[in-house]
Amino acid sequence: MRQVFQTLYHTLQQGQPAVLATVISRKGSLPMSDRARMLVLPDGTICGTVGGGIIEAAVIEEALGVLETRMSKVRNFDLTSEQIESEGMTCGGRAGIFLEYFSPDNALELVHQLAQRYNLSEHAVVASILPRSRKATGRPAENRRFILTRDGRLIGSSGDDTLDLKIRDSLQLYFKEPVLKVVTIELGTNEATAVESSPENSLELFVETVVPAPTVYLFGGGHVSQHLAEILPGIGFEYVVCDDRQEFVTKNLFPHAKDLVCCDFATVLGQLQLSAQSSYLVIVTRGHASDLVVLRQAMQRELKYVGMIGSKRKVALLLEELRKEGLSEAKLKELHAPIGLPIGADTLEEIAISIAAELIQVRRKG
Repeated sequence: MRQVFQTLYHTLQQGQPAVLATVISRKGSLPMSDRARMLVLPDGTICGTVGGGIIEAAVIEEALGVLETRMSKVRNFDLTSEQIESEGMTCGGRAGIFLEYFSPDNALELVHQLAQRYNLSEHAVVASILPRSRKATGRPAENRRFILTRDGRLIGSSGDDTLDLKIRDSLQLYFKEPVLKVVTIELGTNEATAVESSPENSLELFVETVVPAPTVYLFGGGHVSQHLAEILPGIGFEYVVCDDRQEFVTKNLFPHAKDLVCCDFATVLGQLQLSAQSSYLVIVTRGHASDLVVLRQAMQRELKYVGMIGSKRKVALLLEELRKEGLSEAKLKELHAPIGLPIGADTLEEIAISIAAELIQVRRKG
């Protein structure tokens, strides 16, 4: 998502328009994520994907048409049984795609604000007025998208102060939990509800919560962390590397690190801003002793994930040590060790993949 909005911003900076294709509804077994997005540039270049195949090709064609008309639209795609059979596919269904036109003349600053929030993982709620809303008819493109910041500031305006206030109040509801859905604001009330169609005197918005990206804390900057760090940005994780050796916390080894911390493992967790909702700890230091030092601290905190590398024998020995120190069985069960999904990983690359897979599994379970 971050790359899509950064590319959109750079495209507008260069004076070029673009169309952002966003999945706003889907039914069936279509090969696309609920959060699928694809940017289409005037030369047909794309960034991101809405699943590939027949639908993506059709979306690109529609997006090029939107670049011609400069009018955003919602397009529904339906993979019929005949299309599925003719293409040798095994899945099908329906998808609603929002094709949103962005012009360098009026969208640059708002897109800059959006890109910043995705880049910095700042908590915000973003919304776009869907063109199928009756009240959206004739509304200029620059009056269609909004950002509500954590402090209650609404970036963007509909040109109507009363409507802006109603949009702001409605978007406040979506700070509580991540959402990605179409909502209808009843203009005669203070309510917003998730519905499929827009009745008279209402406004339909596509709403998304931008939440801080989950962060993986890599304790140990050795080979496993180096291979894992190559995977993490591509699957939606930021990462921080912690090691007590300066030569193992460098931008050369970890070019995409959110932070590099040269530290004493005995006090490292006290230096970090950890969250029970979004902090994942991967303990892969150079030895059992330092693993245990970090693990002791981790087991005293509420964290999203704690995993430690090691053989079953090593893990059993360390767990027994923690039992003797009074750690409860319930707390010990929170530890993922040996780390990674059991896929028979042997090489460093395979071990990194098994850890990444386990991180995804924990994230998906919520």
